[in-house]
Amino acid sequence: ECSNVDSDDATIYVDAAGDSLVSLRTYYGWYISAVGGGGGAVNATALSPGAFETFTLMDLNGGQLESGDAVNLTCSSGHYLVAEEGGGPNSVVNCNRTAAGDWERFFVIKIGGSGTVYPGDSLALKSYCTGYYVVAEGGGNGDVNCNRTSPAQWETFVYVGH
Repeated sequence: ECSNVDSDDATIYVDAAGDSLVSLRTYYGWYISAVGGGGGAVNATALSPGAFETFTLMDLNGGQLESGDAVNLTCSSGHYLVAEEGGGPNSVVNCNRTAAGDWERFFVIKIGGSGTVYPGDSLALKSYCTGYYVVAEGGGNGDVNCNRTSPAQWETFVYVGH
């Protein structure tokens, strides 16, 4: 059963060998951005990747990033990306958690294949708790939520390595 955790009770899953700096580009070329570098909202309104659009991806099992791997993402402020309520019909995505629990965990799903995920590949982020997918509303230039039941264009992101 998934639940949100208080910072004091959270287990932080980090394997430094599995960490990567990444950006996520939407279907229409916008970048996922932690507004102000983190501590609050996430949107998809940046046209190029800067510090606010660069996340540390922590592959929770270490090694190469593979389709199906569970990950955490942190923004430049060190806050964790979170699907509020664990994902669902009213779930928004923020980057405001100081520790990682179930709501801050996502599965990376490689689009159009399986195996290792490389820079330039298309992927989707699926919530660990509910199986809902992260979406850049309108394909970008707007809000980012976690309320879709399957990945289509707006739920697909290009994995941009740094």
